[in-house]
This record gives sequence, C-alpha cells and structure tokens, in this order.
Amino acid sequence: MDKIFMGVGSVRLEQLKLGVLSPFGDYLSVVTAKEVGTIPTSHLSLFKDFCACGSDMIVRLQPESGSITALTCCNPQCYLKLKFQLAALFERFGFKGIGPETCGKVVNELWRSKGSVSLFEVLCETAGCTVLSGADEVAFFEALEHVRASRVSYGKFVSNLAYPFIGNKFGDVLQGISSTSELVATMKDEGGFIPFFSKRGVQSVDTIFHFMWFLKELDKITECFSSCIVESSMNIIPICMTGIMQSFDRKLTKSQYLEVCNSIFVKEDGSKIADLVSTETVSKALFVVVGQDSIEKSTSKFRKALDHEASLRKAGIISDSDKFWYTPEEFLYLLHARAGEKDE
Repeated sequence: MDKIFMGVGSVRLEQLKLGVLSPFGDYLSVVTAKEVGTIPTSHLSLFKDFCACGSDMIVRLQPESGSITALTCCNPQCYLKLKFQLAALFERFGFKGIGPETCGKVVNELWRSKGSVSLFEVLCETAGCTVLSGADEVAFFEALEHVRASRVSYGKFVSNLAYPFIGNKFGDVLQGISSTSELVATMKDEGGFIPFFSKRGVQSVDTIFHFMWFLKELDKITECFSSCIVESSMNIIPICMTGIMQSFDRKLTKSQYLEVCNSIFVKEDGSKIADLVSTETVSKALFVVVGQDSIEKSTSKFRKALDHEASLRKAGIISDSDKFWYTPEEFLYLLHARAGEKDE
C-alpha cells in the first residue's frame, strides 16, 4: 500500500487482488467477463476493456444470478472518478451548485499539465488554475473557501471527502479521533487496521481497502485543512443495550442507565474521561449491555452479541479472557475500574 499509483500508468485488477485485503472480490475485469461469456456477444461493443486512465474496467456480478450490477474503473485514483468525487465532496460540505463538469475542467487541466492528479492537488494546489473563468471560477473557489471555513470533527471531515466506497456516515467509525496520527496510533494499539475496523462494525473489504489506499493523502489533506477540524480528545464509547437495565435493585430506562454510566467518567474538575453513546446495532458497539430478561428470553440482540463475541475471538481481536457483553451491574463495575485506571 506504500506504492500508490497517484493516477500515473495503469492499474490491473489481478494486481490489486494479490494484496493483503484482496479487494473487488465480486468483480471481474471486462476482459475476463468477455472471455467467460458473462457479457453476451451482442453487448461486447458496449463494454470497454480499459478506462481512459489505462486501467482495467471491471464489472460487479450479482451472486445469485450472475448478472452485472455495476461497471467501474479499478484504479482508486482514476482521474475520471475524481470529478464526481469533488462534486460529492462539495455537496457533503453543504455547498451546492458545483457539478462534475466544472470539477472535471480543473481535474483535466492538472492531468494534462502534470500527468497526474490527486484530491490533495485539487484542494490544496489549485491557486494558479487558469482553466476556469466567469461564474465557474467564482463558484469553484467559493466552494473551496466554504470547505476551508467549515468546522467539523475529524471523522466528519474524512467522510465528507467522499472517497470511493466511503459513505457519508463513515465519520461514526472515527468518533473520538482528532487526527490521522492519532488514528494510526489507535490502529497500532488495537492490533492493526483490520481489528480496528472490525471492532467498529466495518465489514466491507472494499471500504477498508480504499480507506487505507488513501491514508497517506488523507494525512496531507487534513494537515492542509487543520483549521477546519475540531479537536476531540474525548474517547467515544458506543454501547448497545438490550432488555431491562436493572442495577442494584433499581430498574432504569436505557437513557437513565446511560446517564449513570457517563457520570462515572466525570472527573472532579468537571471534565470527562470518555463519553458513552448508545447504538442500536450490535456490530457497531464496543460493548453490549444485556438485561437478565433478555438473557432468559434469548432475544435476537443477545444472540447477535454472543455470535459477534465468538467472531471477535476467532479473529483474535479479543482474547478468551475478554468480554464483549455484560450484565448492567457487571458493566458498571467495569466502568468504575476503567475510570480508576484513567485517574492513575
């Protein structure tokens, strides 16, 4: 992943599949799809073998029927994709009216003049761009200033960049992280990028692949736009609650229980060590709190918690002595212990 193509030369699908993550598992190159008959003879002329950037065009197959559901270029940094990414980026930051056509003029000029183009170059090195004029020029540079004037969390900023396969809710995965260096350090602490994403419910290999592909560029962009990112040193802990939250003979609503949990992490000076937030999805939680009634009834969320804990153990993300789910009382004891560790 250290050698990034940066839009120069061509990328081959089989070359990408030799990597650690082996992305595009349900894709075939158009060349292969034609050879094996996935693309009917009558439609061969409609599918180009290669993208204008020189890389393989690829098709995604529907598992059950084998029919084609998507057509794209396999190069993550294809310059033709970048114009659509830019248009989506500006929209995610709340600036409308800049479409792929206007963005494409800037991208194409950089491609022609330098032989390569990246999102970093467009966002941070377009001061001398001369291809735009009139209303297009005004709108494009207003859009850049709008992005530069934004104030969002690191996670929200990253998701707003609209990288391929990175949805606009991807920021939830990066809650509590304030910089790329902090992100890399957290990944190392948690055993690598695969355990990091698995613990946060990211299952898509293609999403993880694209994020890691662009990580170095992401570091440069967030440094360039550092004034936009609101720092957050607080550790965000998503928990999933199911069943009755009964603790020490008290029956609490889930919001009341969450309030009790968060009170444990408030220091004497009023600052907070961490912030617990509720999620309804077991796979997105770092912990699941299970009421006794949910255990006795073997509810679907409790079974999902058991299955997810087993999968985390099998993957080596948690050890046999670690737990993923707790009863309400057990979880409060855990928080008190963690709070004590933080104070020391």
